Amino acid sequence: QDPTDGGRWVPALSRAIAAAPGGIIDTPLVEATFSADELPEGEREAVYYRLTIKPGASLPYLGGLFCGCRYETITKGVGLEMVEEGSYTIRLDAPLRVQRAGSTRIEEIPAGTDVTLGPGDAAIYPNYAAEADIRNAGEEKVVLTGVVINATEASGTPLPKLPQGVSPIALTYTAPSDWDDFLPGPLHVGLRRVTLPPETSIGPYAPAGLQGMRVDAGPVTRAFVARDASAPSGNPNRQSTGTTIPIFALPQGVREIIANDSENPAELLVLIIEPDVISLQALTP
Repeated sequence: QDPTDGGRWVPALSRAIAAAPGGIIDTPLVEATFSADELPEGEREAVYYRLTIKPGASLPYLGGLFCGCRYETITKGVGLEMVEEGSYTIRLDAPLRVQRAGSTRIEEIPAGTDVTLGPGDAAIYPNYAAEADIRNAGEEKVVLTGVVINATEASGTPLPKLPQGVSPIALTYTAPSDWDDFLPGPLHVGLRRVTLPPETSIGPYAPAGLQGMRVDAGPVTRAFVARDASAPSGNPNRQSTGTTIPIFALPQGVREIIANDSENPAELLVLIIEPDVISLQALTP
């Protein structure tokens, strides 16, 4: 099976779901491809985060920059965000792209243009470090889930103090070694909602890149099958509702199994980062 599906990116997780029995639902929420020129050079990190903006609060930069906690200066990067609750307005000093809830059509938003985003809408940022005016002028809080892939080398521009009324949470982030098997080139990045009915599982399969999973309804388990083994060894890792399955690169040849062994459906909000080169290498014997 062609992992690019005639030019369309199909993540390794989605291919594993398509091969699994049991009515698992795999819903793409937002997908983006970032070119090699857009991506930061040198060592990089990815932060999978959740951001809450209270009514009346505003931000001068995109929220993921405040989630790393290890840097005090702005770093070049790319990213995307999806609105889970509320509505807000953003004006970015760089072009961005918007994908509205339930649509695959992409709106190109010029630099310096106000755009309002509501529940289910998503924004794609080829220049994550651009200055912004992000405002919640409504009466309800705004909740965003997103990812930033940024350089670990600071640019020298100081990161402002976190504004009042803004709460960033780093759900999980990469280590430098997680990028060792990534060759230079474009990256596919996406958020997907996966619903597992009771007593269903995905895999064993080998991720083609990196993934992190926030468990919105659980529990779920994660088990690993070693190279040349037919079944996992040891007890699976159990993740309860509200927790996040961390991002980390699996050793070559190791496969994983994600399962719901409970009596209720489980729901995951999945971040996937895959390079073109790894996806295509999967076709090589």
